[in-house]
Amino acid sequence: MALMTKDDLAGLQQMLQKARQRPISFGLCMGKKPEDTVICTDLVKSPDVMMRQAKKQGETAKLTQGTLTVEGKIILFSCETDPPKGLKNNLKKFLLKSDITMKPRVLLPGGGEMADEDGEDGNELDGADTGTAEPDAAQDTGPAPEPVQAGDSDSGNDSTNGAPGSDSDMQEDPLAGEWAQALARLGPAVRSFAAGNDPKAATVAKAWAGAEGAAAKGQYKVALAVVTKIEPLLGAQGIRPAPEAPQPDPLAAKWAAVAPALEKLYTAAMARNPENRQKLQAAWAMATEKAGAQDYKAALTIAERLKPALDAVVKAAPAAAAPEVPRDVVPFQKSRVLWAKTRSTMRSELGKLQSAIDAVASQNADLEIDSSGLFEHLEVFDDALEDILDRITTTPDGQEREALKKQAIAAIESYQAALSSGFFSDVDKNNGFAPVAITSTAVNSLSTISRVLSA
Repeated sequence: MALMTKDDLAGLQQMLQKARQRPISFGLCMGKKPEDTVICTDLVKSPDVMMRQAKKQGETAKLTQGTLTVEGKIILFSCETDPPKGLKNNLKKFLLKSDITMKPRVLLPGGGEMADEDGEDGNELDGADTGTAEPDAAQDTGPAPEPVQAGDSDSGNDSTNGAPGSDSDMQEDPLAGEWAQALARLGPAVRSFAAGNDPKAATVAKAWAGAEGAAAKGQYKVALAVVTKIEPLLGAQGIRPAPEAPQPDPLAAKWAAVAPALEKLYTAAMARNPENRQKLQAAWAMATEKAGAQDYKAALTIAERLKPALDAVVKAAPAAAAPEVPRDVVPFQKSRVLWAKTRSTMRSELGKLQSAIDAVASQNADLEIDSSGLFEHLEVFDDALEDILDRITTTPDGQEREALKKQAIAAIESYQAALSSGFFSDVDKNNGFAPVAITSTAVNSLSTISRVLSA
């Protein structure tokens, strides 16, 4: 049985240092002996993925998952699923045998805390007896934030429903931005206060850990409720929050203003089957790729050159004068345009995630986060399907078209396989940085195109 090796334990030690900066996803499989417990952690992957990894590596069916944070000498295990009986004592012995000089606290999904079975009350931190701490009443900060419930979500961003590219899929919860600003503004100040000797330090540390855990689940209203209680407390202690983050790149705002109209023009031009469509497709793909990588200067330069070419196509073949397209070809044309738009949307959403990751990294210099390789995940979604659909539109109904349809279906199946595992199984809601609609957009589009090909 492959339990935790010395390298695994060294890696856990390193992740515990990172957990002082932000919540870390964990999956846990309790061992038959404390030293055989397996804890898997990751900065980006979801707790569910970590629990599956721990289950594979461990030796029992006693599992739990969630996020962990480190405050002083305390490791807070905020469980999303009911932890196994005796986990806290198991963890104490595991940490001791692993030469990790820290104490565990296990927070339950409903906001309570797992008590010790050896007579201790489980409150190593003063004044903390539930999963969500109350600021000291003497500060008159109002009622404590409500406990985080496992099924509660205020994100409002259900990206699994709705048509691809619809407002319900693509609109980001505005509270996510407020939380990101609060995290950058208050995070360093909270950590500094929590590391001090103030009697309220443990209470604030616990409340802030609860806020970060809630935000990681998309429960921004709960997280921001904690912010409203903590910020006045810090001010009363004379602790100043970090200065506001620098203003965003003005070229990003310019691209955001230009892109929708350019995309509409591009779609109209592609519907006319221009002779230079491959060049136009390549230019549009390059522009969206540059924008997704935050190279807005390059994206805008390409857009300036692309717009006149698209205008020329539309003017040369206005809709009223466009050559009549056989009815049986129209669905394939629309499918081709849909997939091109989907790839563009996926890049745009991934760019949004990259910006969120970079914002966190910029406020936490010692946090090792590298977003440079994000776009490599999209390489599997090439232009093969778009090319096949393009060929179908110019191929008469018959055996050759049917063969092309089979090729298109095979391409879709390969894309769907990529979307069902790894990075794409968690990125939309469990990335820990920002809600996005990458996987859901592709899944919905491919489902639509599959129905066209199967008709």
